[in-house]
Amino acid sequence: MLRYSSCSLNWQLRCVGLLAGAVLLVTACQFDNRMPPSFSSSFFCVIPENDPATNELTTTPPWPPCDLGIYVADVTVPDGTTVAPGETFVKTWRISNGGTCTWTPDYWFVFARGDQMAGPNAIALTDDAVAPDEAIEVSVTLTAPKKEGRYEGEWTLCNANKEAFGFGHGMGQLLNIWVRIEVAAPTASPGQP
Repeated sequence: MLRYSSCSLNWQLRCVGLLAGAVLLVTACQFDNRMPPSFSSSFFCVIPENDPATNELTTTPPWPPCDLGIYVADVTVPDGTTVAPGETFVKTWRISNGGTCTWTPDYWFVFARGDQMAGPNAIALTDDAVAPDEAIEVSVTLTAPKKEGRYEGEWTLCNANKEAFGFGHGMGQLLNIWVRIEVAAPTASPGQP
């Protein structure tokens, strides 16, 4: 249930530059008013990018890294669930801390790209500490678009240092988890008006 993607759409590109020998893509995480007072309504996340000459990550991170999310399961709204136009629903994932650092209330679950479905820009990942190898459930309340069709929104993780870390890296990009729904008007069962 992982997908290759880079942060975009809701995160606005600020610059691409060379920092300490590594090419970095810097994006601004646009959060809502749920952020702690020590943060402004927007701050920077640093996302590693691949080197265009070699198509390899520009830095070799330690393994396991300090911050790493692991997708465990869809608790609600599995991929392909049919939702009525305009219907509000709660999407819940079970994720595990696969890194070596403890997640704190200063970590965020962040909308990354795709269809936001009236969801928040970001929510606090947890109210308590989540030690390595511990799992939690994270939920967002979403509203299906009014137009029928297939919709997908991707979500990632951001740590207290304002670094997006998601669910690992693949081909130089963050791996995200997603919600994928089909929006269709309810059909009447045989024998019903």
